[in-house]
Amino acid sequence: MTSKNETKLGYVIAVVCLAVGVLLYGTLPAEPPETPVRLMFQSAAGKVLFDHQIHMDRYGLSCSDCHHADDDDSALPVSCSDCHKVEAEYVPALGAGGKFNHDAHSMDFGFDCADCHHMGDEGASHCGDCHQPGVDDESMPGRTQAFHSQCIGCHEDMGLTPGAGDCAGCHIPRKRAEAFHDQCMGCHENFGAGPAMDDCATCHGYGK
Repeated sequence: MTSKNETKLGYVIAVVCLAVGVLLYGTLPAEPPETPVRLMFQSAAGKVLFDHQIHMDRYGLSCSDCHHADDDDSALPVSCSDCHKVEAEYVPALGAGGKFNHDAHSMDFGFDCADCHHMGDEGASHCGDCHQPGVDDESMPGRTQAFHSQCIGCHEDMGLTPGAGDCAGCHIPRKRAEAFHDQCMGCHENFGAGPAMDDCATCHGYGK
């Protein structure tokens, strides 16, 4: 009789241990997901990858520093300008050294940062997101008119060249590699981050 009871007790203990083990296993922290490595583009010099882990380790960034979650206000900075300095933002579309006049849009037209930089949107905000090609009205000029008004208007006010009739002064054909370099390096140089323009291997050092 005693051995029967001992056997039953052994089964009960085994079942309890198994149940506790299953429950505890469900509460164990999940393995952190691997940080993504994004293929920006393939070039003759080799693949250019954006390695999230390198940016996180080197500059002390977390995911929410760049990917602001619109459903979690705690991930957002108190003010956009706390992280994003607006006095000299580089805009690749405006050419080498091109700067976007945030003051003209925020103070003169009453736009807030989030009016253009929508929290949670994937990808960068582009001028054409608001200034639609081929659409012109009083409240929102089309892209061509907006660029011409901004650039040419200032040039004419200040007596600078190129002027309204000098199309080639602004519209100089650019090679694809130059455009990509301006886009990537513009951001890196704007934030004082490496690699520098002459450090080819850091971007092009991945599998060829």
